[in-house]
Amino acid sequence: MIITGSPIYSHFSHPCLYRVHLDLFGDKEERTPPSAAGRYLMERGNRHEAEVFAHLKTSHPDDWAEIGRDPALDHEDDIQRRIIATKAAMKDGVRFIMHGFLSSTPGDFYTMTPGVGAQESEFCFRGETDLLERRDDLSSELGDYAYVVGDVKSSRNAKFGQKMQVAFYSALLAKHQGLLPPYGFIVTGDAQREEFSTTDLQWILRLFLEEEVAECLDQERVSFHFGPRCRFCHWRGHCEKVAETADDLSLVPGCRPAEKRALVAAGIPSRNELMAQTESDLRALGRRFGNRLDGFRDLKQKAGAQQLGMAVMRQDPRTWVVRQAPASASAPCMFRHRGPILLVDAIPDRFFGDEAMLAFSLVRPRDMDRDEASLTFVAADKPGNCVATLRSLFVELNNTNKLLQPTRERVLMVFVDPSLPYRLRRQAAALWHTHMSAPTSVERLLSESQILTETIDRTYHLPIDTYDLDGLLRVLAREKQHDSIRSPLEVNALQNFCEQRGSGEHETAGETIKKVESIFEDFGIDADKARQECPSDLDAIYVREWRLKKDKSFAALLQFNLAERLRIAGSILRIMARLTR
Repeated sequence: MIITGSPIYSHFSHPCLYRVHLDLFGDKEERTPPSAAGRYLMERGNRHEAEVFAHLKTSHPDDWAEIGRDPALDHEDDIQRRIIATKAAMKDGVRFIMHGFLSSTPGDFYTMTPGVGAQESEFCFRGETDLLERRDDLSSELGDYAYVVGDVKSSRNAKFGQKMQVAFYSALLAKHQGLLPPYGFIVTGDAQREEFSTTDLQWILRLFLEEEVAECLDQERVSFHFGPRCRFCHWRGHCEKVAETADDLSLVPGCRPAEKRALVAAGIPSRNELMAQTESDLRALGRRFGNRLDGFRDLKQKAGAQQLGMAVMRQDPRTWVVRQAPASASAPCMFRHRGPILLVDAIPDRFFGDEAMLAFSLVRPRDMDRDEASLTFVAADKPGNCVATLRSLFVELNNTNKLLQPTRERVLMVFVDPSLPYRLRRQAAALWHTHMSAPTSVERLLSESQILTETIDRTYHLPIDTYDLDGLLRVLAREKQHDSIRSPLEVNALQNFCEQRGSGEHETAGETIKKVESIFEDFGIDADKARQECPSDLDAIYVREWRLKKDKSFAALLQFNLAERLRIAGSILRIMARLTR
């Protein structure tokens, strides 16, 4: 049995033993192909790696070795060739070894079995490293030098899963040179070298390799849970099929892994079994497992809403008050609010960790005759300027309140993207040294605001997860045919949007779409499949191209997607206002 660095990276990026089990034993034909954005980011990573290697070859023309694949050889024969070539290059003391291959031998690692103790691991651990760098300030069995492991990633900062992958390769390298490298490094997307201690990560790695990996051998011992976080996993299609076949509890919206384990331990393994339980039994079960008193009763009602295919009201929202942090502050339910609502949405730049574009929409949900809402876009084409993002948020709120002063109304800020408040807190915390009041100001702002999807989830038992705005609108409208989020790749839709905005800076919709299709072709993306994906999933492509090329055509695509999400959010608010009158 073989464990490579890929399952290590996958597990520590999004911990899931079932995913490791599928990586080991699953049918590779069942894997879901990467999305357009995933394919784009993968190819960008490959190009970044090629640029880093080209720079090393230029700066050290006589002191590098690249151990690539030989397509003429069988896969296993080629791996053995590369292992031997890597060892030879290490003995020769080559400065940089690219795509070196490391492997363990029986007895190098152990498996800890309860009641038995340590046994030789039946797994073979091996993997392909991006870089092995010779360091002359270390000594090993190779001589007055030793090697450290480096990885090349296109992300802006080294992430925990990436560090654990380097720690895994460092443990393999220790078996070849007799010295565990004290540190490893990652060359990030902006060509910066980020070093970190690998020694501190070894105990986490050993816990996984010696105890948790053994559980992956038996599918019955692996905790299976299908949820929203599985959205971008390459096994999501397989897991969705398994969950539907087994009528798994993880299909109940909001069911957490701990709640599922408690229900399974009580002999309730499926949604049908959950629906058959009495509410008093579920309350007693919730108290027994230390859950909230009505936790399992709440899950039953969600499963009922899912079975009916419609939202089921929890309580009368006209008398409901939602509390936000800090605990001393509270905001009225948005469906009770008599003034206007300022909807806020944003598209983040995952690379720089800031907001690429903000959008504001001022709506009055109780004004049923008004279909159009005012839209304001704040584009941040300069990356990393979190101060401008936060300032734009406060300025828009204050200016709106000033306009409402004569009518004695105040605006209620509602976030459409549920992750936006978290990102704002993180950005404010990063500004603490230069703007000490930023965290406090953001917390005060958030305490007087609400999150659209969370508020609706607390008002209704919903048959879907609330991150799907399009599906949420259909559920609340109780219709299968309803306005949905359009894609900017539709020529007519994008053309109408640009004409309504009245912006002469953008090119025609046809030329913009041609640019997008040329990018798809350049990165090997199937354009037809990309059009069928969720429009927001393509935002990562638009943001990177816009900020790299300074092309305003891609900014228009971002504005279109934000406008569509705000339009859907406004429709949801109007439906909720009608239902709660």
